[in-house]
Amino acid sequence: MHDRIIPVFIPFMGCAGKCIYCNQSVITSTPDTEIEFEKQLIQAEKNTFQAQIPFQIGFYGGTFLEIKDYYFSQIILFLNKISKNEKFMGIRFSTTPESVCRNLSRILLLKRFNLKLVELGVQTFNEDILKKIGRKTTKEDIDNSIKLLASHDIKWVYQVMPGLPSENFQEFYKLCDYYFSNYPPEYIRIYPLLVFKNTELERQYRKGLYVPLSMEESICYVKALYLLARKKKIGILKIGIHPEKSVFQSCVAGPLSGHLKEMMKGSIIVDWIMNKIQENTRFIEIHISSQFQSWIRGDKCAVLKSISDLGIKYKIISTEKDNNNLIALKIHTYNDKIIKKIIGHWEEICESSRKLVLNSLVLREQ
Repeated sequence: MHDRIIPVFIPFMGCAGKCIYCNQSVITSTPDTEIEFEKQLIQAEKNTFQAQIPFQIGFYGGTFLEIKDYYFSQIILFLNKISKNEKFMGIRFSTTPESVCRNLSRILLLKRFNLKLVELGVQTFNEDILKKIGRKTTKEDIDNSIKLLASHDIKWVYQVMPGLPSENFQEFYKLCDYYFSNYPPEYIRIYPLLVFKNTELERQYRKGLYVPLSMEESICYVKALYLLARKKKIGILKIGIHPEKSVFQSCVAGPLSGHLKEMMKGSIIVDWIMNKIQENTRFIEIHISSQFQSWIRGDKCAVLKSISDLGIKYKIISTEKDNNNLIALKIHTYNDKIIKKIIGHWEEICESSRKLVLNSLVLREQ
């Protein structure tokens, strides 16, 4: 059983500047006020009293290690209180790599409260792109923060953001591959870039200086990173922003979907199916467990469009999950003969898709 995460949202607190895409108040549905910070701590404390299962406290939305001393001391008082709860399992927080390098004393203090995980908001490993989006992070900061955390036996997460301005995805992928291989995190979060109201990125978008990812591009990029992380045995914490009402209301452009993860996994399955189709294929029966059908049925079966575009009809049939078997295909010819019956295991399906994705990564630069 995974620990429950009780969140404390601290939008913009500790941030030295504002990234061109950032509207944390919308993303977290939390006003960025000092009064709201106190409310967040009070509510989190109430939630700990009601917790029926082991829990961790997660601090999200700002640069946690750079919070002013007064507010940081309030957090320590809060942690002292809740750490007496036998269900309290530890803490995690998001911050920037450079703040890790500057605040070893705070990190060592937080280890007293069983610091489980530090989420590094790297977004990209390209120093030039980081400067363009308003970040002061350098490659040296990223490397040093990872080494510092590792030396104190603290696990970390990479938050990565496909679709940043001027980003070449092949280069982005290569850098992710390097860091996933040489400095493997415990998990990654993948947030395709969205354009929100009242941001510098919105201004650039309105002037035609930035073109957001299409949904198709977003699925391709997320799929590439998911398959890379899976190959490196790195877990995925989250894909896409949680689709709060405020997010939909404030998103101006970009690949916003509450089902991005499911669509991405459906696209992986379709890659595998496309690899099995023969020239004389007329009709496909897709036998798949009902618990996984949302992966290919979502958004009016949008991920299956590439099959329909070939003039091939399909039918989705519910089955019971059989050990590691995820899917079975029956491929029919034009004279209605079944020419293939194929069982697909998730590992094989992912590997088939990974090879295809690596050969078709889109060069996208603006």
